[in-house]
Amino acid sequence: MRLFFKYLLICLFFCFFSAFSFGQKFSTSIDAQLAIPQNDYRITSPDAGFGLRANFLYRPVKDIPLKFGVEFGMLEKGRATQYFSGNLYGYYDEFKVSATNNIFSLMLLTRFQSAKSSWVKPFI
Repeated sequence: MRLFFKYLLICLFFCFFSAFSFGQKFSTSIDAQLAIPQNDYRITSPDAGFGLRANFLYRPVKDIPLKFGVEFGMLEKGRATQYFSGNLYGYYDEFKVSATNNIFSLMLLTRFQSAKSSWVKPFI
């Protein structure tokens, strides 16, 4: 549970400092994401995942709150390192093997969002 709060604080930090522009035809943002396993998936993989997302949006008409764009994301679900030792081509050596479980995403977006400047900008 302590790890959950650590990831939550990191997520909130990035959410409050996301970069976006007001009143422009183009806007970008970088956000944190947190994946918490639910239901049956929690039995097989109980670890929470964390990562970053970035999007690039274009508003074709200034008066209509409609934006089109693309969003990229990377989420790390787990990490492991293991050491091995053995003979390879007649030489004895130690080996380090590292692996991560990552999820990469690419999405095309259509977003309805108000053009008014404010700290909170809800969207559909």
